[in-house]
Order: sequence, then C-alpha cells, then structure tokens
Amino acid sequence: MNRIRFTDAKVRDIAARGVPGRYRDDKTRGFFIEVNRFSSSYKVQTTSKTRKTLRHTIGRVNEMTLEAARQRAEQLLGQIHSGDLVSPVQLAPAKSAMTLEDAVRAFSDERKNARRNAVHTGNIQANIRNHLGDWLSLPIEKITRQMVLDRHARVGERSGPYAANHTMKNLRAVLNAQPDLLSNPVRRVPWLVPPPKLDEHGHELAKGMSLEELPEWWREVKGLTNPVRRSFHMLQLLSGMRAGHLKAARWAWVHPDYIHFPKLKAGRPFKLPLSAPMRAILEELRKLSDGQLLFPAASKSGHLFDVREDALVTGHALRHTYVTVARAAPIPDDHRRLLVDHTIPGIHGQYGRLDAVFPELLKSQELMSSALYFEESSI
Repeated sequence: MNRIRFTDAKVRDIAARGVPGRYRDDKTRGFFIEVNRFSSSYKVQTTSKTRKTLRHTIGRVNEMTLEAARQRAEQLLGQIHSGDLVSPVQLAPAKSAMTLEDAVRAFSDERKNARRNAVHTGNIQANIRNHLGDWLSLPIEKITRQMVLDRHARVGERSGPYAANHTMKNLRAVLNAQPDLLSNPVRRVPWLVPPPKLDEHGHELAKGMSLEELPEWWREVKGLTNPVRRSFHMLQLLSGMRAGHLKAARWAWVHPDYIHFPKLKAGRPFKLPLSAPMRAILEELRKLSDGQLLFPAASKSGHLFDVREDALVTGHALRHTYVTVARAAPIPDDHRRLLVDHTIPGIHGQYGRLDAVFPELLKSQELMSSALYFEESSI
C-alpha cells in the first residue's frame, strides 16, 4: 500500500489515473483511498482493543471533499480506539444516482435554458447515443479514464478520428456540467489526428484555392446546370460564410446592403456586408425564390443539404479560400476577421461596435469581391 500525504491535488490525480490499489494517507493513520476499476473511495481501517480489524467505507472521492473525509475518518478512529465501536461500521456511503443518461438530460436542459443552439444540442445527444449508448445506464463516477481512452480508440477505428474526437469532447462537456464530479476522466485526452488528404502525386491537398486557381473554378461553377446550387457556391466564396449557416438563410434576413443572420457559430448575430457581385447573385436567386429560403431544395429541411460537386472545390474549402485571399487584400486586419465573424483578440474586440464600422466593412467587402470574382469575359 502506497503512503502519501493527501492533498486535494493528489486526490484528484489518484482518481483521474484510476490505477487500482490502496493509497494510504501519511497524515492520518488508518485513512486511505481504495481505487478499483469503477470508482475511488475514502476508507478507514484499524484494529480495536479486542484486536478485531474494523474497516469502513466513508464515501466516494468524487462525492465529498478530502477535508470532510479526513474529519470523518478521525472521528471513527477515535471512537474505535476509545472502545465505543467494537464491530465493523455498517453505515453505507451515500451513492450518486446520476447516470450518464441523467447527465446528458441535465446538460441538454441547461443548454435549453441558456437558449443555446437546439440543433447542436440534438447533435450532442445523437453522438453520445450512437457511440456511448452502452454507457447511458452507467453511473457517471464509474466512467474511468481507461474506459474513455479505450472507447476513443475504438470509435476512431470504426468511425474515424473526427467522430472519435467529437464524441469525447461532447462527453467532456456533459461531465464538466456536473458539479459533484470531482475529476473529469476526459481531461487531457490526446485527440486523434486524421491523415492528410493527398493528391495523385502524393502531395497534401491545400484546404483553399490560390488566386491562380480561381478563374478555372469560376468557369466550372458557372457551367453547373442547377441555378440554385450554382448561386450557392458563388455566394459562399464571395462571402466566406460557413456552408451550414448560408444554406439556412431566409429572404426575410436580406436587406439592401447586408444579410442579417440571427445567430452564427459564436452564438451572436451577424450582418454580412453585400458587395455588388453578391447583390447581383441575390437578384438572380429572387427569380427562383419560393418566398422564404434563399436556397430551396427538395430535402427534409427544405433547403440545400449536400453541397458537394464532382471535381469542384466546395464547402468549407471556400471559406479557407476567402481567408487566404483576405491576407493579401488591401483591407485592415480587423476587417479580415470581422468579415468572417472571427473574434478580434484583446480589449479592442470587446470595445468595438460593429455598426459604427459597417460602412467601412462594405468597402472592404467590395475589395474582397474584386479579388475573388471573375467575369465571364476574363475566364
């Protein structure tokens, strides 16, 4: 049995590592922590005046503080040594009834009360159900770090690194929301790194396009027969918007020189400045409009769902392209961030008012479109 001077930090470390064994406190004789596959518990053991070994479980490590457990241990040891207790203590420690399913439900309710994105909440629930469904009835204190590492690797092999990482990040968020859980077993999990995507020559594919590649991209996108899909790709490149937010855009959000998105990824509203080429694309879209969605389609959501095209750069790579081109564009550095709804670091980001600089953002958007957009005559 290891002998350690217990501190809050050392107790958290013992519980997080989850290595089975007994760890004795060097300060209070007879007081120790026992770790097994499923939990870590405070215990006390000593010999009575009748030379009878008495042992008692005080409580789980994640359910009480070290100070409270040590005080209880000293109280019991005093009673045993004085002869007040002559048989093993039968009091059962309080047990947490919080299962993983309960924790997910509580986390979801907390997000709902905070008016967080309902779709994101549903994705978290589905992710845990799909990859951790057999854990839902398990008490959260029985989820050990080794279980997390093993399942992370298993999901990675079966569903890929992105699914594995997202699953564990969702689990970490759910467990972090439980105030009585002393140590989160998902803390500092080494994330899986997906292999790079290679071209036919074995070179890593760039996430975005260069300026030299844009004329050919415009030639190909203008050759698409579906006018809604064609307009979507063009507007995504010129705006740098995330595909998911742009797909759900409504005509009610469109104003003469901007589109007002009620909430984006960061949880705040966003006014997308519209350049002349972007307004021209919207004018063409209006001719195809059903009156509500910018990009209607025969899908369950009513708008475009899968925006991939054969042999055409689409989706998030267009946002990468926008940001890449913005680095060389003659616009202020703050505008490069604001135009794609990125946060300005430091106190300037907290003090600045976007409405006050919107006319300047419009000018910067025009400069971005002039760099990104190619007329048919030029391609």
